[in-house]
Amino acid sequence: MALLPGLLLGVMTPVIRLLAPDADAPPLTYAPLSLLLLALLAALAAGFIQTRFGVRGLREVPAWHGGFGRPPAWLPFGDPHTQPSGAGFAEPVARVLGRGLLGAQGQDPSEHFLLGPLLRGQRRAVRLAERVRRATIRERLAFVFAALVLFLLALGLGQGG
Repeated sequence: MALLPGLLLGVMTPVIRLLAPDADAPPLTYAPLSLLLLALLAALAAGFIQTRFGVRGLREVPAWHGGFGRPPAWLPFGDPHTQPSGAGFAEPVARVLGRGLLGAQGQDPSEHFLLGPLLRGQRRAVRLAERVRRATIRERLAFVFAALVLFLLALGLGQGG
């Protein structure tokens, strides 16, 4: 029904006219079937191009293997300075952030100004959640009563009363 609404509405037009005699004729211009065929054609074309001109086969290499990977075909002697390593993965990040931010002080500024307060807030929230979890039935009922009073107070103040 989603792909052929025009056909369905065309069949149901007499019923629609009986139920709503003053209704306009249903629009039959929505053509999702042609859109589906167009999308299918585009997918088939993309698949053909990929299989015809794409890379043949797969080459699996380890991203990290003790600092050294197998040398590629264009580097037959396997120069260790060009092999993938942990330092090689971190080097673009260090270049972008600069040696000054990630220097020998051991703590980058985001840890001090952003992650530190977030971690402290998370620890407070965990302690509060643990306290609520271990609360007695009286404490829980008092919490619900206080929330109800605050809600009614906010509602009353919002209504101007």
